[in-house]
Amino acid sequence: MVLSLLFLALVTANAGAVFDYHTQFEVAKPFQVSAAEDWTDWSFAAVDPSGEKIALIVPARQEVVNILLKTQDAQGVSRHSESEDHVSHFSTSDIESFDPRTMTRVLTGGGRAKNEVSLPLAVCYGKKGRLLISDSGNRRILTLDSNGSFESSFLLTGPTAAPNEVRLMPDGNVLTAGLNLDSTSSINSGNYCTIYSPDGEIIRSFAYTPQVAFDSTLWIGVSSLIDLDDSGNIYQVFSVEGRIRVYDSMGRLKRTIDYTPSWFYPPKAMEVPQVIVHDEPAGFWKSWPRIIKLICVGSDKLILVGEANDELAKSGKRFVYDIIGTGGDVHHSTVFSDELPIGVDDSGSVYLLSIGGDRVFRARYNDGSSDEK
Repeated sequence: MVLSLLFLALVTANAGAVFDYHTQFEVAKPFQVSAAEDWTDWSFAAVDPSGEKIALIVPARQEVVNILLKTQDAQGVSRHSESEDHVSHFSTSDIESFDPRTMTRVLTGGGRAKNEVSLPLAVCYGKKGRLLISDSGNRRILTLDSNGSFESSFLLTGPTAAPNEVRLMPDGNVLTAGLNLDSTSSINSGNYCTIYSPDGEIIRSFAYTPQVAFDSTLWIGVSSLIDLDDSGNIYQVFSVEGRIRVYDSMGRLKRTIDYTPSWFYPPKAMEVPQVIVHDEPAGFWKSWPRIIKLICVGSDKLILVGEANDELAKSGKRFVYDIIGTGGDVHHSTVFSDELPIGVDDSGSVYLLSIGGDRVFRARYNDGSSDEK
């Protein structure tokens, strides 16, 4: 079976104080994405606002997998079932799917056709189940419809890196987070957010490299994390800086949230500047708690997630996160967990992926005002 529905009786004490875990989905082995690996980008999973499905990027297979979180038909056949009557054969030129009774659709990988991807970096659902994909190998943004079929795409032009995050905005424009170079003098220098029209026209670029990236003489690794609140405002934070900025739907800065996680500290300045990409400093990725995820919960709360590296490693957990109000008030601080928050649905449920990639949890945020599970 692709997914099976279970109910949790036990949760970790730390995470349980923040979320009431009430549902667990088991992911079939071929589609598991381990959160234990060292990822450059952490947008390999997304949650449909309806709460009916999730999307996963499986890097080794270069596939984007749509998984329906249905309970009434949990006995669907998997791709590797011996029952060939219910399994479509995959090709390199078309989006093939399982029998409708199963719970996955797969976008084939490693190709250049309109319905293929090559080295996908990020996925995100928009309203009505549309799925956006950052296709780095083909330097484009793809959109699939609610049935998982190709809908549209546009190419990334100019000196723009493939986005490590994508969002479909309420007005139909596409918000991306990925370096848009202003020059080639510095590999980290430029704007990190861009708003595109549905046809790929650049409307506005914003969120310029933070000063800490210059002060620390970084090797490489600056990324921008983004999300949209219910009103379409853009929340943005850099992986190397704990400051959260709020932009309007046109990318104009509205305010900066006066808050920095107590567990965060910026990368230390390097004694010898590293200018060659392959000369990565030893232990660079684990030398500071890189911020990897920013999630809006409704219109008034944010989840800010980091990797529990270096000094935080003594916790024995993979991730650390805070939950704050959009005004900067801290609801929960320094929560250690082996589950990675990956998104929120329209009902306010939060979804978390296990460190092994074999389970997805649906949970409710526990604000202490209700006993509802």
